[in-house]
Amino acid sequence: GQVSVQRQQSTVCFRNVWGGSMKNKIHGRDGAMVFFLTFMIRLWGFILNGRLKLIPDEMGMLVSAAGLAGRDWSGIVHLLNYYGFGYAVLLTPIFLLTKNPYIIYWSIMTAGAALLSLSAVVSYHILTKYLGIENRIYAISVSVSCSMLSLTDMRYINNEPMLVLICWVLLWLILLLVKHDNDR
Repeated sequence: GQVSVQRQQSTVCFRNVWGGSMKNKIHGRDGAMVFFLTFMIRLWGFILNGRLKLIPDEMGMLVSAAGLAGRDWSGIVHLLNYYGFGYAVLLTPIFLLTKNPYIIYWSIMTAGAALLSLSAVVSYHILTKYLGIENRIYAISVSVSCSMLSLTDMRYINNEPMLVLICWVLLWLILLLVKHDNDR
């Protein structure tokens, strides 16, 4: 009865948003390719840089994450003027898993690269679903390029990878709302 009608409607809505099953498999593989290509380019650039750099803003964020993990870094807090703490919440588990500063630094840099790589996947989805780009190679190239144009530099730990991803997700949600409003 009514439950099967609701299931059919939700299935239709899901297919309208994501496309047919074969397209989902192609886009899923392309999304994974976009993620890993972007991720490897970011990490390769970080590896080529080859040195650890810390600036006061980084230390401010690290102090926050360390504090949330129960570490006492109060000795350096008075030296810092840092105003962004939201990303530190996501970095806290890294401090809970290890005390090795080298592993902490590399893990945080890897997390930033992963967030920027996710923004490339969202960009790919926007290009193919909302802007009608059908050429897969072009869509992959543009989405990877878009993620490389962000103003964040993987030599430093900062909030920007999360902010870039949030901007892409907000754009995606706006386009999703516009599309569903136009489909009515």
